[in-house]
Amino acid sequence: MKSVIAGQRTPWLYDENGYLNWDNIYNVEELMELDTPINFFFIVGARGTGKTYGALKWMLDNGRCFFYGRRTQNEAQVSLSDEMGEFSKISRDNPDNPDYLIRFQDIPKADGFKLMYHVGSDGENVGNRVGIGGPMMSMQKIRGYNCSDISDIFYDEFIPEKHVRRIRDEGDGIKNAYETINRNRELAGEPPVRLTLAANANTIDNDVLISWKLCNIVGRMQAEKREVYAIPERHIVIIQPFYSPIAEKKKETALYQACGEDSFSEMALGNKFADADMSFIHSRNLAEYKPLLSIGELNIYKHKSSNRYYATPHRSGNPPTYATTAVGIRSLQQRWLWLQSYYLDGLIDCETLASQMLFEKFFNIK
Repeated sequence: MKSVIAGQRTPWLYDENGYLNWDNIYNVEELMELDTPINFFFIVGARGTGKTYGALKWMLDNGRCFFYGRRTQNEAQVSLSDEMGEFSKISRDNPDNPDYLIRFQDIPKADGFKLMYHVGSDGENVGNRVGIGGPMMSMQKIRGYNCSDISDIFYDEFIPEKHVRRIRDEGDGIKNAYETINRNRELAGEPPVRLTLAANANTIDNDVLISWKLCNIVGRMQAEKREVYAIPERHIVIIQPFYSPIAEKKKETALYQACGEDSFSEMALGNKFADADMSFIHSRNLAEYKPLLSIGELNIYKHKSSNRYYATPHRSGNPPTYATTAVGIRSLQQRWLWLQSYYLDGLIDCETLASQMLFEKFFNIK
């Protein structure tokens, strides 16, 4: 077994050039001696470390037919273009290999979606199909399209930057998109589609991590500097490359020398969530508190003998419980919005960074 030790680099996670090693990532079951297959990969990593480029190149090298998803139609349009997309860079870096030359065709009546093909033997017309690309949240546009040959989904930039418009219920949208492609193939004895999601560490309280109930694990990995965490019973692996050799080299480049040790550099190179604020983080004795409410991975308690509160991932009792949907959050706020002022007055402690960020999200503090 290849061990994963908190606070240390995981050697098998990187290739000889320091980029992410996708051969090993997709062989994680053997490397970590897991008894169940991993079908869902969440990669939250520093910028330029080989997340998108490396994954797409691996798909092409291994003859996978895949869906390449982006958050919006505009993002998909750029990514699926001959001149500006990620595939064009892979092709330019490997000019002698025609397998990296990809062409795109619009799917009729499905704006933003394109079929992806290898270039034909004549260098002009299309050859074998590589897959489909498009905006992940608009999968209903191709719901009747045959996706039975697709073995992988790669969803890029699933954590938006702070200034980018949020998509309502994005986490559930990914699940619906997966269902559209995967369908009932497992019931027919076929392997399930493999889903890989990649992003930079922009914000931990994003809708995808909330919907998949991964915020607390991701936050714990941040605190421990643990690069790989497997949840075999859920067929999930989370990867956060805290010790990327590429990120270390980029510290000496012009931009990061100009930035110094600011929050952007910590996100882009150190894989630290850009909006992390540790001032509210305190560990309290849960026995001194009684449960007040629960929403997703966030549980709030009130102190039994004082007017203080505690936000924690630990749940007990049977308090009022709310869904993390837009309606659930609205219902929570209608009854409990007064907790917002208690938080701002410093009367609410948070056990973990994830608890703090979830509280701020659900109570409109950001």
